[in-house]
Amino acid sequence: FAALAKLAVTSALPWLVERLGVAGTLLAAPFLALAAILAWAPLALVYAVATKKVLIGAYRPLRAPAWGSFHVRHWIVMRAARRIPWRLFAGTELTSMALRLLGARVGRRVHIHRGVEVAGGGWDLLELGDDTTISQDAALRLAELIDGEIAVGAIRIGARATLGIRAGVGRDTEVGRDALLESLSWLDEGA
Repeated sequence: FAALAKLAVTSALPWLVERLGVAGTLLAAPFLALAAILAWAPLALVYAVATKKVLIGAYRPLRAPAWGSFHVRHWIVMRAARRIPWRLFAGTELTSMALRLLGARVGRRVHIHRGVEVAGGGWDLLELGDDTTISQDAALRLAELIDGEIAVGAIRIGARATLGIRAGVGRDTEVGRDALLESLSWLDEGA
């Protein structure tokens, strides 16, 4: 993808400068960049979903050796998911839509603020109830490296629950309906 983008820029830039001049190209650059990102977003999402379906299928709770077969496939899927312009989606319904396509069960009117890391894999094990709020920089640790293994587990956040700013939840956790996990708090694995 990066090579394709470089090819497009190196061939399009001289053409634009020739047609619009340097000043016109500089004025048009922000609009062209936005158009490129908007065209890129659906392609990156389709690529990530297809990569996940081929290499993982659906995530299940498990522990597997670090750098074993599952871990390498998971790493490739995460790399594909990181190509999605999540920062462009942040704070919008687009984040919820992308998570649904990746396998998460996301309710209606869910707000996922900017800075929430959602490209870490394990999406099939994520459940967010209706009217849930995941505040800025909150952590949802569906998959992590622990003691030489990759561990994947479920996270359930109930309807109308809120994770505060920089709050986090580990694997195999549940935040109940109407609950609040205060800012800078952590809900440990299994809680």
